[in-house]
Amino acid sequence: MERLWLAAASVPEQRTSRAHWKILLGADFENANRWLTPTKEIASAVPSQDDRNQWLRVVEDEPYRYLTFDESSNRCNVIDRAEVTVFGIDWPRVADSLCGQATLLRSTIAGSIKPAWHWATSQPQMGFAFPFFVGGGPLIETLTRISDQTDQPFVLLRLRTRPVDPICGRLLDDRRGLLLSLSEITQPFDQGAIAFTQSALERIDSFQQLYLPKQPAKVAKSGFPTPPNCAWSAIKIRFLDIDTVSITAAGVVGRYHFAEMGFARAGNKRSNVQWELLRSFAKSYGTMTWNSPGASRQNQKRKERLSETLCDFFGIANDPIRWMPDRCGWQTLFTLDPEP
Repeated sequence: MERLWLAAASVPEQRTSRAHWKILLGADFENANRWLTPTKEIASAVPSQDDRNQWLRVVEDEPYRYLTFDESSNRCNVIDRAEVTVFGIDWPRVADSLCGQATLLRSTIAGSIKPAWHWATSQPQMGFAFPFFVGGGPLIETLTRISDQTDQPFVLLRLRTRPVDPICGRLLDDRRGLLLSLSEITQPFDQGAIAFTQSALERIDSFQQLYLPKQPAKVAKSGFPTPPNCAWSAIKIRFLDIDTVSITAAGVVGRYHFAEMGFARAGNKRSNVQWELLRSFAKSYGTMTWNSPGASRQNQKRKERLSETLCDFFGIANDPIRWMPDRCGWQTLFTLDPEP
């Protein structure tokens, strides 16, 4: 993904001819091509395939028939219309993919990234929302436009990393903004999707925790002391046997029986269906799709109750299990390992 964003940053408004994209992306073109979308424009010039520093003028010989004209040799050659068509980044598709992988709420408003487009919102706790923007052009213009749209802490994505001048640095601090580079924080995901890297998700989560209400350490039913402002990404649950797990949460370690965690059936000492669902998740290291052994239509309600129990046990408000639209399944936000 890095090469796509660096290539996009090198052309005005992230748009150029298909022929030029091929040169910019090289061997990555086939994989990156899915994130490009054609416009109605025809490029006025394209780079020569023989000499990439030489540009050839594009002329329309007759309707839908295009030629490249080499002024140095006065020679014309027919070129496929698709090669001279201007393609741009398919930003709505990029936004859909990132939202699907990071449990963000997609904005219904489509727009250009110049100077700033509000494409998603994160709601880590009820009553608190963090807008996500993607911006192009001068950073000062982007930050000014964002200031006109919100006074909330925000996350701003740019194509690539560039030095931030003192004025923009102060604006970011004053407006409580987190600036991230797409070329550094995204990666290919299953079935050709784009996702945030784990380090990016952790940075975003840490940023949000700065502005969420501070919560004191909570002792859950089992007595597990959840550290203040602990995120799901900092938690690891590992099954030791069918009834017991080892838990690590931001340096706090404990060993717990299912009954201590609230997964016992009422009136007896057996584990409930939510515990069995957690074990099923563990067998696939935190994921469950229709291809998983424990897949069932009844899992929707079971999953909701599983999330409620985990939230109550750890004292963390937001849902610990996210939906993956591209894979039609769920994934835990915490690390989950099966029994040996």
